[in-house]
Amino acid sequence: MSKQLIKHIKSYVDLLVPTVRAGILSVLVIVLVYLLLGEQSGDYVTSVVSNVGNFIKIASTEAIIGIAIVIAIWLMITQREN
Repeated sequence: MSKQLIKHIKSYVDLLVPTVRAGILSVLVIVLVYLLLGEQSGDYVTSVVSNVGNFIKIASTEAIIGIAIVIAIWLMITQREN
């Protein structure tokens, strides 16, 4: 691979990782609000929790294992670079 292509991929990852982390953190905060307030937390919070629940029901075991493998590979690669 050329150095310029690797540079572009790295800049894309440098932008993507914080964005994904912010999204996951916001979903976790919304779930926490739902756990604290229950059904009175509002329509938006209730719909987000409902969608997370639906996603968990739909996701098959193979998909969850695949996601775990991808995360493990990513962690091994990033630790090797450090």
